[in-house]
Amino acid sequence: LLATERVEASASFSLGLEFVGSGSVLLGALAGNGMPPDPERDGKFWLLRIGIDGVVLDTLITAAGPGQLVERTAETMVVASEPFQRKAAWAVGPSGQIAFGTGESYDIALYEYDVGPPVRGADARMTGRLTRDVENRRATRSDQQRYTDRLLESAGDFEMVLRAYRKLLDELEFPDTWPAFRQIRFDDRGRLWVESEWPSAQATHSVWDVFDSAGTFVNSLTVAGDVDVSVIRGSYLYGIEEDSLGVQYVKRWRFDMP
Repeated sequence: LLATERVEASASFSLGLEFVGSGSVLLGALAGNGMPPDPERDGKFWLLRIGIDGVVLDTLITAAGPGQLVERTAETMVVASEPFQRKAAWAVGPSGQIAFGTGESYDIALYEYDVGPPVRGADARMTGRLTRDVENRRATRSDQQRYTDRLLESAGDFEMVLRAYRKLLDELEFPDTWPAFRQIRFDDRGRLWVESEWPSAQATHSVWDVFDSAGTFVNSLTVAGDVDVSVIRGSYLYGIEEDSLGVQYVKRWRFDMP
């Protein structure tokens, strides 16, 4: 261990870390919900550029965080993920290009940084947008029931939490659609991979759309199972999959694509 640095940011959770340029990294940061509530901070997402000394150099993106349902009482607070939630997805390519989107629609913004020594307030330029004219996948009653069952099961034997979840469900209006995508990844060739479909009550696979470095759609690939894809290198895709008991497996797939 060479060093430990504390990042002074108005956030509660880290949502990933990627190197960009020389001597700086991008940090996805999320503020949790607090007691008492703070509308200016609660649930916000930031994409921060920080030096390796932990100093925040600038903020690239500010956006709403993953949708959450919050039930507060005088004694406690219960938080649950919104069904079919939209959340920030981002990735950094081998050349330093940054892709970002929220999944509300199939619209991903592309940015570039001036790579070089870390400079406070360095300029990030939007260089384009990657879009597809496709409708978001419809959410079904089976999807709603699956969400409800999983939420209530997560309360376990805690009656107070179970009551709070039931109250949240009584007041909940389910979205009609899933987000347009769940994850985005760059491979080592600079191609962008977008997970446009993933397991639901009806599906047991994921579909990844692949775009070349110019932003042109190339192909779609199907991956069986509910896989958290982490790395795409050469002709191999690496990811983590959990079985029904929560045991994790690192898996590798080989793909053939022109």
